[in-house]
Amino acid sequence: MRARIYDPVGPWWWRLPLPLLGALCLGGGLAWGQGGGRAIAWPVVVAGLGLLALSRVLPTRFAERDARLELAPGRVEVREAGPLTQRIDATRVRAASTAQLEGEYAVALEGPGRGRHPLVLKVRAAREVERLCDALGVGYYGVGELRWAGDSNARRLERSVAWAGAAGGAFVAACLVSPGLLEASAPFFALAVSWVATAALVLAGLALERLRRGGPSRWVGLTKAGLDLSQMGLAFRFVPYHLIEAVTEAEGAVEVTLVRPYGALRIPLPLPSPLDGGSAADVAALAAQLRTAARRARGDRAPEPGVGPSVEALRRHGESVKAWLERLDATAQAMRAGSIYRGAAVSARELCEALDNHDADPELRAAAARVLLRVDPGEARPRVDAALATLRDADARRRLRLVADEADEADGEALEALEALEARRAKAEAAARRAR
Repeated sequence: MRARIYDPVGPWWWRLPLPLLGALCLGGGLAWGQGGGRAIAWPVVVAGLGLLALSRVLPTRFAERDARLELAPGRVEVREAGPLTQRIDATRVRAASTAQLEGEYAVALEGPGRGRHPLVLKVRAAREVERLCDALGVGYYGVGELRWAGDSNARRLERSVAWAGAAGGAFVAACLVSPGLLEASAPFFALAVSWVATAALVLAGLALERLRRGGPSRWVGLTKAGLDLSQMGLAFRFVPYHLIEAVTEAEGAVEVTLVRPYGALRIPLPLPSPLDGGSAADVAALAAQLRTAARRARGDRAPEPGVGPSVEALRRHGESVKAWLERLDATAQAMRAGSIYRGAAVSARELCEALDNHDADPELRAAAARVLLRVDPGEARPRVDAALATLRDADARRRLRLVADEADEADGEALEALEALEARRAKAEAAARRAR
């Protein structure tokens, strides 16, 4: 499948060389200093600090480029994309959303280590975006809350300090290597050394604060219900999608016009930089997601997928795990015999739709998997394996495996494990109800 990929931060190995080289210079310089080689140690230490500062603004961002996608249940292999060649695992996708553009479709994905800079895959046909979403376990409602980093004073300060620290480190290193330059610039040398040390401390503090927050301090989030602006410091903290009338792209910002009498708002995105920055592509990606969400909120969307009442009847409904599994097996036996279970015909088509529905309740998907495997194992096995590969929640994945394949013996370990899993889920649901 041919596609376009926009990945502003790139793969992890692309971001590693500069900070790694800076850390090696810093550690090596300190080691040389302890060994008596101070003439070499000082330039190396300062060069290391400068490289660490420079790593906050380099390497440059990646532009959108062509790629070839290879799809398999639970993963997407990005090929022929140069340094953006990578593998995307469904279980590592924390948030995802689709958007319709002019003549193509876009899927925005966020995963660990991206700093709230989503990766965007663009394909040309509706069938292709369906296949892509199926491979990654992205359903009708998307996945989680997709976030874009917003601009802030802290981000602008970090960029300025990083560039100035890198320049100061280069100047100090040059002075230490060239005695003539050091003598000519003696009045500025001590000031430059102090500045490099201060810049390193400031950048370290900002990095620790970002690590504590789990990402940039300001971000804009796309939820199922609306636009989350609670961290942006704007006049609106939350905007339901049905209130959005128009979305336009501006330089470094997305401008949103709301229905009367709410006016308009401007969502600033950061200027280009590798780990924290924005670009025209970020603005376009966020604007496309907002336009699509607004159209869907006004009714311009595909029919909402769901499960039929006959599949809903397969819920556990508070009965014991053993009794529930016995009822599912009885349903499978009735289907093989072509009879009717409790007055409602349970069709293989409905069960397949429930199992393939990434938005369906994991309990119903597990029940459908068990019944299908006992009706037609050859047909059901690939579907069950695909569901296991795309489930992000570890407990849901384990439940599906236990219900579908392992919990057969009346007193077996698998049945005990499933009972413990269901008891833990019931306890968590009760706690959530009390919290509300």
